Order: sequence, then structure tokens, then C-alpha cells
Amino acid sequence: MSGRESTHSEYKLRSSIERGRQQYVVRNALTAAGLTGLCAGVYFYSLYAVKQEDFTDVPMPAVLTEEEKEAFVRAGPK
Repeated sequence: MSGRESTHSEYKLRSSIERGRQQYVVRNALTAAGLTGLCAGVYFYSLYAVKQEDFTDVPMPAVLTEEEKEAFVRAGPK
């Protein structure tokens, strides 16, 4: 190869590589499906678990009156 010839032909899949990969196609597909299912299961279980939480144990702050809001605005950033 001289100069700026393309090296694209060096990276083509050869028939020997394709034959070697054929034995893993089904196993890789099943592994991908299993991992996708596991991730989806964890995601949807998390959504389901959080949806059940009612947050009654978390104290809510008191609602500010108009005078308190005005005092807060007058104080400005610290």
C-alpha cells in the first residue's frame, strides 16, 4: 500500500470470521434479551414501589402568610 490508499478492505468480515461467530448468535441474542428483561424488571418494579409510597412520614412545611412572604422578599438573597 502506498500513500493514501484505502484500508477499508482490511476490515471486511471474512468467511472464516463469520463461521466462527455463527455459534454465538443465538447465545448472544438470548443474553441480550435476558439483560434487557432484567433491566426492564428493575425499572418497572422501582416505579411500582415508589407509586405505593404515600410520603405521610415526611413533614410538610407550613404555608407562609402574606406578611411572611413580603418579609422574605424584602430580606433578599444572603
